[in-house]
Amino acid sequence: MKRDVFVAQSDGPARNAGRFAMPTGMRLRELVGAVANLYNIQDFADGTRMSTDADEYDLFAWHLQRLPGTARLAQVPRPGVILAAHRGADPQDAWASALQLRRSLEQDASWEQRFHDFLDTPAARWPAVPLCEQDLLVSHDADDEGVVAQIVDELRAASLTCVALERPGAHTSPAADGWRRELARSALLVSVIGPAGVDKPVLHREAGAAWALRRAIVPALIGVPPGALSYLLSSYQVRTVDTPEARTALASELAEFMVGAAGGMAD
Repeated sequence: MKRDVFVAQSDGPARNAGRFAMPTGMRLRELVGAVANLYNIQDFADGTRMSTDADEYDLFAWHLQRLPGTARLAQVPRPGVILAAHRGADPQDAWASALQLRRSLEQDASWEQRFHDFLDTPAARWPAVPLCEQDLLVSHDADDEGVVAQIVDELRAASLTCVALERPGAHTSPAADGWRRELARSALLVSVIGPAGVDKPVLHREAGAAWALRRAIVPALIGVPPGALSYLLSSYQVRTVDTPEARTALASELAEFMVGAAGGMAD
């Protein structure tokens, strides 16, 4: 599926801004290169051109949050605006250029109406996925390591980045600190739950940590009926992954969710 995004790009004397409908799974680096190409084929009389090497630009959201070139279009924070500033010798130059770009959109009559028209579209109010360093944390118990390895293989085959960690039993320990760091880096928590762990209090701590960080959580059940979960966990989008086919289906669904499928995961 696609998402509308407003891209403003500056490269020395060249400046380009406009609204584009692009696949939500597109990486920002690809988008910036494509927009620069669109600018260059217009063959301006003064001969200005933009660099199509996206690695030469620093990328920012509307509120000047830095965006990695590896982020997906679906992850751009609302209102769905990308500011791409050509990087100079001083790293702060790009930030200053991005600020100037934003002011131009707010004040320049040539862009103001087009930009504010974009802000009135549903695409500008898209509920963006949290911008994180990786897609998923797969949390599990030691008894389920074999199945978890299969799940991780399916997730990576679906082009998702993930790390699998055994959930720590102690609340305060180096392992618990590492687990929390990985959750903070991830956009979504997949909580693999088998018979040995379904009654463990750590599951509630895990869900609470995800809630505090505003991370989505998907309980993935192995040999556990959904009715065996506590109310807190059963209120999430529970999936049963007892078979290889179910694990493949979960990976496919998560891949769709992570590139911004409207409405999130199906019931």
